[in-house]
Amino acid sequence: MGATRSTLSTWKDRKRHRATAAQLAEWEEQYQRHFEDFNRKYFANTLPSYRVTLHDPLIVPGTPAEMSKYIAGYCDKKRRRILLEAFPFPKGEGILLHEMAHIATNVHHGPRFRQEMTRLAALGAPLGPVNLATYVADRP
Repeated sequence: MGATRSTLSTWKDRKRHRATAAQLAEWEEQYQRHFEDFNRKYFANTLPSYRVTLHDPLIVPGTPAEMSKYIAGYCDKKRRRILLEAFPFPKGEGILLHEMAHIATNVHHGPRFRQEMTRLAALGAPLGPVNLATYVADRP
């Protein structure tokens, strides 16, 4: 796969259009392959299998709908699913990596999570500008 970087700058960039069913299916398959590729490349195949699903719009379980508009991804560890907002592939790959970092660290956004994001950035993972600005200590 190409070394494409995420261009998502903020959640406000979301939803210039609604995805068709065909687009959702295609992007979901691409993000699923990216999960597997990223697990190999950045996590040494240590993450368990997860199913990546896209939602248009993403409504996070247990989160009020008005708050879901601020959330672009969610990791459902109980069901081993990563739920992503339906961004055109590969625009959401930084969000996918963010959720994978949650799986790897089993924590929210504390020090261990930030260390993991810094490790991924040092490896050149396509975290995207929001993750880099928010979670990476010394940006590469």
